[in-house]
Amino acid sequence: MIDDSPPQPARRWYDFCHLSVNLYFSVFHSYRVLTGWRMPATGPVLILANHASFLDPPVIGGALPRHIFYLARRTLFRNAMFRRLIRSVNAIPVDQENNGVGGLKASVEVLRLGEPLLVFPEGTRSPSGEMGPFMPGVHLILKKCPEAMVLPVGVSGAHEALSMGRKLPTFSPMFLPPRKGALCVSVGRPLPGSVLAAMPRQDAVERMTGMVRAELERARAVNRSRSAV
Repeated sequence: MIDDSPPQPARRWYDFCHLSVNLYFSVFHSYRVLTGWRMPATGPVLILANHASFLDPPVIGGALPRHIFYLARRTLFRNAMFRRLIRSVNAIPVDQENNGVGGLKASVEVLRLGEPLLVFPEGTRSPSGEMGPFMPGVHLILKKCPEAMVLPVGVSGAHEALSMGRKLPTFSPMFLPPRKGALCVSVGRPLPGSVLAAMPRQDAVERMTGMVRAELERARAVNRSRSAV
């Protein structure tokens, strides 16, 4: 049985992983982070992002200065070795066949502890790389924890680097002109969760969708301009 409670972070190990993924993505994927706005340095933060690749969690984690927690589907925890790895970097299992009740409970617990939490509101990876509709559960998280700040993040290039069904990534080395496989992350303006929690569910979901889509398009524009050089 897998524990649904938030893992206890080993700070030095997380810092090592943070440094390692930044180095890897910078060297092999021409990694670039756009940070026009700062992530809140303290307090609960609900990070919302598009999801097109298994690379998304480390790509986003590497772009943010704080130790983040994130939700991952329970099937990823079946392999004992991989389970230990992702738990060590703060992954929380979500049972998608049970309406995500365990994941919701753990999400609220993480935020109430004042920690940052990454969720992918689409619920699964996009097979095409295009952003899909957001699920309403993210609004329920904010209803239960309106004190959280909401941070929109857009990731461009992850689908091209490692799309669904592929086992090996496409590289875009830093010493060559950026091409397919180059990664860009755009971090947007934080919004108080209380604003979204007070809105009707559908309106809030549409607002959050627009926030993330704007950052995705910003990241895509940078990748297009880099590949055109």
